[in-house]
Amino acid sequence: MPSYSLWVEPDFVHYASAVAFIGRTAKRHASAPFFTPHVTLVGGVEFEGDDHALEWFCDHVEEFAGVTRAIETTQLTESRVVAELYPKSVECGEKRHQCVYVKMEKTASL
Repeated sequence: MPSYSLWVEPDFVHYASAVAFIGRTAKRHASAPFFTPHVTLVGGVEFEGDDHALEWFCDHVEEFAGVTRAIETTQLTESRVVAELYPKSVECGEKRHQCVYVKMEKTASL
C-alpha cells in the first residue's frame, strides 16, 4: 500500500536559498542525499491510492494548518496550503535522513 506525507515547503522567495543550503551541506557529507526543501508534518500514512489520500488530507488539513484550504489542483503532490510558521528551536535526533526537528511557535494560523 502506498505511503503518503504532508510537508511544509518554503515559499517561492525562500525556495532557492533553501536548495542552495541543502546542496552546500550535502557536499560536506558524502552519503547525504539531495532532497526537496521541506519539513514533514505527517509521514508514513498509508492509503489505497491518490484519491483516498487526497480526500483524507483535505478533510484533515485544517487540523494540521488551521487555515482555509487553497488547493490549486487535484494532484496530491501539487496541493498547497498557506500558513504562517515561525521556528522556535531546532533539535537533532538519531534517525538517518530524519534527524533535524524544527519546533514551531504556536500562531493564530496553527
